[in-house]
Amino acid sequence: MTGGTPQRLPGTDGLRLTSWPWAAGTGSPEIQNRIVNLETGESIEVSLPDGVRSMRCHPEWCAGAQGQRGIVQRVDGSRPKTLPQELRPRGLLGDRYAIFGVLDEPMKRGVPLSIVYDFESGVIAKLGERPFAAGDGTVGYGYSTSPSGEPGRECRTPRSTSF
Repeated sequence: MTGGTPQRLPGTDGLRLTSWPWAAGTGSPEIQNRIVNLETGESIEVSLPDGVRSMRCHPEWCAGAQGQRGIVQRVDGSRPKTLPQELRPRGLLGDRYAIFGVLDEPMKRGVPLSIVYDFESGVIAKLGERPFAAGDGTVGYGYSTSPSGEPGRECRTPRSTSF
């Protein structure tokens, strides 16, 4: 790459890039409490509910855990929803979806490997199904660049899934 030596942008300590130009700040290793537009400098404080254990956010939506329950909400704290079963937040899929692992003790056959929550519609979809007991099967995701050629755009793709 050309253009000189990379330099840290002022005010970006503790931020992690989520989807260009947005980065999220962490109040702790598990809780994102601030969203920053790296192009404009706009900073949005995340309204965190009491007792939150984890929270991951994009510019409009957040997903996390409060106790053993999965929760979703807008960054400003509006439209909060507690999800219907014990879920462990795993991450965000773009700015519209969240992926959760299903907590299940004891682990049983037929439980979804993960679920995807659609922030806009409120629809929950299962990804795969545990074929046997004791943790068989997994759903993973990773990052790749967008085929559209837009720099910095992220795309997460589920792996090892069955529908």
